[in-house]
Amino acid sequence: MRRLLLGLVLILALIVPHATAQDEQAWWEDGCDPRALALIEPTAQGVDYAGACALYRTCDPTGDGSFVCQMRAFDYLRAPCAPGDTLCEKTAMLYAAALLAFDMPGGESTSFVPPDTVIEGVPRALAAVQAGDYAAALAAYQLTPPNTPFGDSALPISRAVVFELLGDMDAALDEYNSVFDVWFTQPLAWYGRAQLYGRLGRLDEASWDALALAEYLYNTPELIPLVDELTAQYPVDSSKISDWVLYPISGGGSGVVGEFTADATLEPPFSVRLGLYDDPAAIIVVGVSTLLDYDEDAPRLVQVIPRVGAGLYRLEYPAFWDNSGRMTLDLAPGLISGSESITYFEGASRRSFLIAPVDAPNPRSAWDALRVCPGAAVSKVQVGTEISTSYFGDPILPAAEAPGGELALEVGAGVIVEGPACVGSAAWWRVADESGRSGWVPEIYNNAYLMNIRRGGVSTFICPAAPLPRLQVGTDARVLPGLGANNLREEPIADAARVGSIPEGEIFHVIGGPICRSGHVWWQVEYQGVSGWTAEGEGGAYWLAPVG
Repeated sequence: MRRLLLGLVLILALIVPHATAQDEQAWWEDGCDPRALALIEPTAQGVDYAGACALYRTCDPTGDGSFVCQMRAFDYLRAPCAPGDTLCEKTAMLYAAALLAFDMPGGESTSFVPPDTVIEGVPRALAAVQAGDYAAALAAYQLTPPNTPFGDSALPISRAVVFELLGDMDAALDEYNSVFDVWFTQPLAWYGRAQLYGRLGRLDEASWDALALAEYLYNTPELIPLVDELTAQYPVDSSKISDWVLYPISGGGSGVVGEFTADATLEPPFSVRLGLYDDPAAIIVVGVSTLLDYDEDAPRLVQVIPRVGAGLYRLEYPAFWDNSGRMTLDLAPGLISGSESITYFEGASRRSFLIAPVDAPNPRSAWDALRVCPGAAVSKVQVGTEISTSYFGDPILPAAEAPGGELALEVGAGVIVEGPACVGSAAWWRVADESGRSGWVPEIYNNAYLMNIRRGGVSTFICPAAPLPRLQVGTDARVLPGLGANNLREEPIADAARVGSIPEGEIFHVIGGPICRSGHVWWQVEYQGVSGWTAEGEGGAYWLAPVG
């Protein structure tokens, strides 16, 4: 999406007549562009901005590299500061931020000219800071409105620093936080926010940012002294961090060719470190690029996932262009269920997973009973299942004359009439369509489920630590006698607002669900005109039972 937009801008730049001198300028590379240097160097009293630029240009300032280069330049700028000289360090942060104020980090920033508010405002703000006029500096930085693509990390960091110099710590924290509305990673913002949290006495949060900086820069040896200094100042409570194992469960997504779902229960698990905190309530995920896209060579992150309800934690991903997403973690006794969804320009992706302590049994063993062939993916179909289309939206399914054969036949929507036949670790099913054609169809094709199910599929819903669900949408159920009433809640969360209750023995109608949350299976039900969510049971005990 970003490349497309930048390409359109480039085309427009070539065909639209230039109206002003600003439009005729060549694109600015960054804050080390000769024009930026000419504006900033006169303000740099005692600050070697040109030297910082020389260092900045020695590494690769593209993508995440621009932030690492910025941190190297910041470390250079702060080197002359005496211990405890806060003003000197804050000034170094402002000049380091200026390196990225004249472009958009990401390696594609040479397609735009910075707005006049940046060209005029940043040097004016730096000069005002040097003169001790922090109010004037703030006004100059505020010439560029928030959420402007240029300086989308540099300007909030700069405003945060000036707010600190003015003594407005709440406003400073808001500015630092706004950086992470756009970026997953911004090490200079982590550094500044850690120091601010420390000043506010919020030491756990300061330690999270210090840890985030350490993980992100773990492969940058020249910055280890800076990292060690910050982590020594704000150490993480190691008693709250422990080793866990992440087990993928499923994946899927949608795009221009349709939707797909994939089984992930056979993918290898991998190690993560988690910290569970109560005040502030959050789960800290340490040391992987993302929970679901593990890469040993990728920058490692510390993700802070705040609690939003009883046992429920959710992180909204930074929205950039048309991208958005969230990660949800659901805490049950001894186990965490998780999901991730991302929406982007031409589609979406979704994944689910379990996280268990390192010494816990494999939580995916419950899915083994759903494999119809040894080593095969979890099966979702059976004889009698009605099939609609293939996973990519095509009404025609590729089929073979015999299980494991060449997919040279075609069948349409129909019914599974035979199977499974196991070929290697793959399950094949014979599908007969409405025109009388039939053929053997693999359940998995290109690592995704091939057949979309119309009716009669096999439920693969499993909620760890909860009894197996017995209710179904569209049927009636009742509250078992002798256990008291079942509460109805606005959401499937134990501490969600209560909207009513169903007395023991009473019958209700199931209209939605199931949802697994905090070791409970939740159903959306209707009772005497009131709809809400109620739990089916707990541990090995059922509170509800189907009628009939």
